[in-house]
Amino acid sequence: MTESDILAKIAAILAEHFSLDKAEITATTGPEDVDAWDSLTHVALTSALEQAFSVQFEIEEIMEMENVGAITSILFQKKQNAA
Repeated sequence: MTESDILAKIAAILAEHFSLDKAEITATTGPEDVDAWDSLTHVALTSALEQAFSVQFEIEEIMEMENVGAITSILFQKKQNAA
């Protein structure tokens, strides 16, 4: 799975989770860009990502998820390490 594939899948999850237009989600999209993205919805989002990508995040990784690009990098690393 490439970083582009991961980014596309994350965008689809965010679009569904926050009722956004998938085309408007970029690597720089973060909580400051999405009104509904707060600490509670961040927990729900990480859970949805864990299910979608069959991974489990460490607390440090969850704290590092400041935008879509950071989430993509974390997931790409996890997938690389699992391969």
